Amino acid sequence: GDKKALERIAMALSFGETLILQDLGEELDSALDAVLRRAVLKRGRSDVVIFRGKEVEYNRSFRLYLQTRLQNPHYRPEVAAQVT
Repeated sequence: GDKKALERIAMALSFGETLILQDLGEELDSALDAVLRRAVLKRGRSDVVIFRGKEVEYNRSFRLYLQTRLQNPHYRPEVAAQVT
């Protein structure tokens, strides 16, 4: 994925921002897997998620919206099951 976009996602995770990813195709960057799975770990008093191989602090106010222009997208079953 785009390095700048991935850095922006990491910042949004840490600061609890709302992030909208637009114009997505049917394939999502594998870096999003832990975020989509909501794989949040406890490290002391902090919550973290492993993002791009690094522990990134996770703020529970973080929201991610995925938007596509495809009329009938076909995502992998595991991706479809992870998002609501």
